[in-house]
Amino acid sequence: MSTFQDTETGVRFQYPLAWKQVSPTDEYASPAIWSSGETPKIMVAFSPKGTVYEKTSLDLLSFIFLVPVVHSEPECLDRVLKNDAMKSFDKQTIHDVLYQHGSGAGAGMCHGQNYDVYATYRGGRCFVFEKDFNTHCTSSDDGTRELTSTEEKALHHHLDDIMQSITFPKQID
Repeated sequence: MSTFQDTETGVRFQYPLAWKQVSPTDEYASPAIWSSGETPKIMVAFSPKGTVYEKTSLDLLSFIFLVPVVHSEPECLDRVLKNDAMKSFDKQTIHDVLYQHGSGAGAGMCHGQNYDVYATYRGGRCFVFEKDFNTHCTSSDDGTRELTSTEEKALHHHLDDIMQSITFPKQID
């Protein structure tokens, strides 16, 4: 596993070695939390190129960490609650940290995206994390195929593991 630790906030998480830090470009689907135009602390992604998933409908898995400038807990949680892309909402506790969670999906031009966004307000700061699962249409012409349910579960498990690995320094608690 690779480890990311933000030098400013001390937030830390792990992600698989095969994942790479990336900058958002036209090649990648835009994360749901990007509507603010703020730069994320990090975006890590898994591309199927050169893997067993290369000839499947998988485009990209990505995990994004953002610390937006906000002035209150409600403003932080609104990053999830007032995002038009979110279709369902709940609260989730992960390792004693309460998150506002939203999930949604989007599609267009033969591409699909499922995403989960988590926001928490700690120590006067807003912490937002997003998990994205990006796919595309398949075609017998180019030899691509849909992901199997077993493959989808395994790929979602990687995203879940990253979220489960997040730790906050004690001074933020």
